[in-house]
Amino acid sequence: MHQQTWTARGYAFLLFFGCSGDPAAPKEHHGETDEEGSDSVDSVDSVDSMGSTDSADTADIDPVNQFLNPSFETWTSANEPNQTPDDWVNFSSDGGLAFDAVPDSCSAEPSTAADGNRFARAYNGEGVCQTLETESSQSYQIAFEYTSINGCFGGRSNSEWQVWVDGEIVHTTPANLNSWTSAEVDFVAASGTTEVCFRKTTGQGGLDQLSVMRVDD
Repeated sequence: MHQQTWTARGYAFLLFFGCSGDPAAPKEHHGETDEEGSDSVDSVDSVDSMGSTDSADTADIDPVNQFLNPSFETWTSANEPNQTPDDWVNFSSDGGLAFDAVPDSCSAEPSTAADGNRFARAYNGEGVCQTLETESSQSYQIAFEYTSINGCFGGRSNSEWQVWVDGEIVHTTPANLNSWTSAEVDFVAASGTTEVCFRKTTGQGGLDQLSVMRVDD
C-alpha cells in the first residue's frame, strides 16, 4: 500500500516536471506555431505592401495609344510635298494644302524627329485629323511634341498649334518655341467616337509623337 502510494506520487511528480520542462526553454510546438504565425503576418504585410506598391507604380493613364501612325513613320508619298500621312485625314484650311514629311520632302532645322525617322511640317492652316473609338464620359489625354522650324519652304516662325476635339478648339500651344516641346491636353469623350485634329496657325512648325490615352481615376 505504501509502495503504491509512493509510486502514484512519483508518477505525478515526474508527469508534472516532465511536461513542464525548463520554463526558460521554448516549447517545440509553441515555437512552430510562432514561426507559422510570423509567416502568416509577414504574408499579410507583403500583400499590403504589394498592393500599395502596385497602386503607386500603376500609371493612371492607360498605356494604349489610340492613334494610328502616331509619329508619321508610315507615309506613302513622303517624298512629295503637301501629302497627308497614312491613317490621317487632311484638315487644312485658310489656304493650307497638306503636311510635308521632314526630311523626306524638304530639309529643315531641327533635322531630327522627336520620335522615329521623320516628322510632319505644316504651314499656315495645314492640319490632320483622326477619328477614334472612345467611351462616352471617359477622360482621355492627348500628348504631342511640337517645334518651330527653319528651312523647307520658309524661315523660322512661331510654332503655335491648335488642338481640336469634335470640331472645337480645346487648346492652343504657346508660340515661338525653338526646340521640341511637349504638350498635353485633357478631354472627356462625348460619345463612342471622337475626332481629334491638329492644325498649324500662321507660319510653319513641326509636329511629332502624338498620343491619346484613356485616363483612369
